[in-house]
Amino acid sequence: MVQNGMERKVLIAVLGLTPQIITETLYYLTQVRRPPVVPDEIYVLTTSKGRERISEDLLGEDGQFTRFCREYGIDPGSVRFGEESVIVLRDDEGRPLEDIRTARDNELAADQIVSFVRKMAEDPECTLYCSAAGGRKTMGIYLAYALTFFGRPQDVLFHVLVDERFESHPEFFYKPKEPRILMVKAPDGSTIPLSTEEARIELAEVPFVRLREKLKRTFGPGPVRYSEMVSSAQRGLDLATVPPEVEADLVRGRLRVGDEEIKLPPVQLAVYVHYLRN
Repeated sequence: MVQNGMERKVLIAVLGLTPQIITETLYYLTQVRRPPVVPDEIYVLTTSKGRERISEDLLGEDGQFTRFCREYGIDPGSVRFGEESVIVLRDDEGRPLEDIRTARDNELAADQIVSFVRKMAEDPECTLYCSAAGGRKTMGIYLAYALTFFGRPQDVLFHVLVDERFESHPEFFYKPKEPRILMVKAPDGSTIPLSTEEARIELAEVPFVRLREKLKRTFGPGPVRYSEMVSSAQRGLDLATVPPEVEADLVRGRLRVGDEEIKLPPVQLAVYVHYLRN
């Protein structure tokens, strides 16, 4: 686990029914990337079906996560990743979502993904490594927006790219030290034997606009729905680029700034009117 005073490295992934993405990501971060990154913690946002796949394929003493760590000399206990690390998205009644099919499912997923990233980004002593490769495409979009709203300079967004011959293969979870022969689909649709030595795992970092500091006052400290965040962010950006129209209503004692109306005491309103006229 992370030592006191040292930066925490946290891997966050959205996931559907392909848990291989976690071990493929770990392979790249720890074996290919320079300098290598060994996460201190891993969190996965997924559905109830995704959780089942993670439990079956990755977790446990004989799971692919433990196998990967042992094969590449990483202490599995040094990385916090277990059942408690799997965050299952939920519906309005608090029940686990089996899938994200409807518009309402997407709204709920967006709120929960953004809220989780916001919470994790509150710790200035951690760096978030966020994988948008798994799950429904909208899940990756929400993760990217979450980083746009709350990401810090040190946070990273990326997409894992796996050789299409091995992508989603039920027996391929990472590139093993000792090559194995797997039966894979050829371009013509036939099945052929292929060595894992030929597998390529790459990671594409995705640049994103960081608006955290500009929108900090806009969102406030309390929970905010994703759709409200988007609207608030747009208003904030509009105000920053296009000066709003300002009108004073002396009869009603109100000041209108763009679409917002503010009630002011007579003296304050008189001061604003003075500046507007001059």
